[in-house]
Order: sequence, then C-alpha cells, then structure tokens
Amino acid sequence: MAKLLTTASFVTQSSPATPSSGYSTLYASGSSLYYKNSSGVNYDLSIVGSSSIQVYTSSADWTKPANLQYIKVVCAGGGGGGGSGRINPIGTRGGGGGGAGSNINIAYFSSQSLTGTTYSVRVGGGGPGATRTSSTGLTNGSNGVTGISSSFSTGSTVLLWGGGGPGGGAGIGGAAGGTNTAPSTANTPNPYPPFYYSGVNGAAGSTGAIPTPAENALSGTRTLAGGGAGGSLSPTPIAYNGGSGSAIYNYNILVQSGSPSLSSSGLPGDNGAPVIDIASLLFYSGSNITTGVRIGTGGHGGGGGGTTAVGPSGGSGGSGSLGAGGGGGGAAVTSSVGNPIQNGGGGNGGNGFIIIFEYY
Repeated sequence: MAKLLTTASFVTQSSPATPSSGYSTLYASGSSLYYKNSSGVNYDLSIVGSSSIQVYTSSADWTKPANLQYIKVVCAGGGGGGGSGRINPIGTRGGGGGGAGSNINIAYFSSQSLTGTTYSVRVGGGGPGATRTSSTGLTNGSNGVTGISSSFSTGSTVLLWGGGGPGGGAGIGGAAGGTNTAPSTANTPNPYPPFYYSGVNGAAGSTGAIPTPAENALSGTRTLAGGGAGGSLSPTPIAYNGGSGSAIYNYNILVQSGSPSLSSSGLPGDNGAPVIDIASLLFYSGSNITTGVRIGTGGHGGGGGGTTAVGPSGGSGGSGSLGAGGGGGGAAVTSSVGNPIQNGGGGNGGNGFIIIFEYY
C-alpha cells in the first residue's frame, strides 16, 4: 500500500539541481521527496513522517520494514455464531440467542521493541451458527460456537491478541445471547494493552414475546456488533419476528442495515452489512483515510415459524459482518406425528481481522 505523507514543511528555498549547503531545502530526486537541513543532513520525506496501513482478513506474516519508528496493532477475533431455535408441539418454543461481537485489543510497539524481522499475523475465523435440525417432536435448539481469537506474535510469544465473541444460546426456554467477559488474569497476553474494547453482546431469545434487539454499539467507542435473537412462538401459539442485530457507529453517526425475518415466513434474517471503513477503528474522530475493507452490523434474527404443524419452518439467523455476531434462529411448532419441520439455524459470526498501522 502507498505511504501517506502526513507532514511536509521547512520550505525556505526553491529546488536547485544540486542543493547548496547552509540552507534548508526541499527537493525531488527520482520518485522521492527530500528535505536537506542547514547542516547538510538529508531526510527522505517519502519515509519520514509517513504511514502505511496493512489490513489482514486472513492469516499471513508481517515483515518489519526499514526506517520504521513504531506500529499500532489492532487485533479482533471472530464473532460468535447464533444459537438455533426450539421445535416443540406444545408449550414454549424459544428462539436462539444472537452471537456476541468480537473483542478488540489495541497496542503500540516501538521499532526498538520489535527485535525480530518476521512476525506472525493469525486471523481467527467466525464461530459457526448452530445447525438447523428437522423433527416431528420436541427438539431443543443448540448453542452457537465462540469465534476464534486473532493474534500478533513472534515465535511462541504472543504480543497481542483479540478474543472471539461467545456464541448465542440454544432456543429452549429463553436463550441467552452471547456474552463477553473482559480478561482479568495477568498471564493473558496484554489483557489491557492499554486499549481493550469488548464486543456488543448478542440479544437474548425469548419464549413468548417480541425478541429484544441486540444493543447498539456505543457512540465514540470501538465496539463490534452483536447478533439479534431468533423469533419465538408462544404457547398459544403466536409467532414473533426475529430481533435486530446491532447497529454500529461511524464516529458519531449510528448506521444500521438489513432487518430481521418476519414471523411465519420461514425466511432467514438479513446478514450484517459492511457499512463503515475499518480505518475508523484507528481514530477517535473523522478521517479521510480509507482502506476499502469494511466492518458493519450484526446478523439479524430469523423469524418464528408457522403456527401450525404444516406451517413454515423457523427462519435462520443472518451472518454477522466482519468481527460481528450472527443472528439467532427462529423457533418452530410441529405435531408429534406427520411431516417433520425445521427450526431456524443460527447465523455464522463474521471472521476476525488485524490492522497494522506503520509509522515512519
């Protein structure tokens, strides 16, 4: 990626073919821009005062460049998968819980502290959503899977990590949403290094009411979105829509995209959408720097299935965007005899990522 020139100053003389001594001079040579101070020392401005952003959405190695001053590393694990809904001829039929957004760790490393040449960048995958099942009788849902952590390391030494978001709970009788817990042990690599941002928790499923949507990310924070819960079926039965996944802030503007599945439709909730450039995680206020890689909203919940044994199956949850949790699956009703019907499966959590911002 091309370097970004962030400072250029000291222009006191036009550029001669051969810069004279005793003057401060800004001049070009080949494809580089140089500053020569009054002592005759040359500085390559295409390196000094510039920066470069590397975004990794899959595992690779990072090689320490020459002339590096320090790096800023952002590690985020995979989002949690959504839980699946319950199938039940009578009684409670809970939708699956939404998966939680992954956790972000941010740290700075000086060039002097990076004594090696090559470093390992390992990007964690999103947690799979609970698989859909088919049944003619009572079948409980299943839990979604926790996302895999991402890490930046040298040899066997982990320098920084970002934990995966926990998976959403099974739709039995009020499924729990995936819930993040901040690291607290000293032997965890850089638990607070010093910037730790816990992902938004997934929404909890319900058994007889409209599912609560996942909480939105907080304004001014670097938090990744959680998934919405799957729609339930009350004992009556009445089917309910799925819950919304988290919206996410672009600095101070809340952005949402997509919607949960409608009840009795058997359709999945929408996937989380990539709506904000990932460079927003590097700055506290607006920036015109873009990378082309985007983070976004949590997966939306699937709707509860039809209210009779011949009605549609429960809708599956949508998948989370990068680092976000998947939506929970909808519940379903079926008689103890007759054709089998499916519950809604959980949406997959979004894969993790690592950003390395190089300063020269």
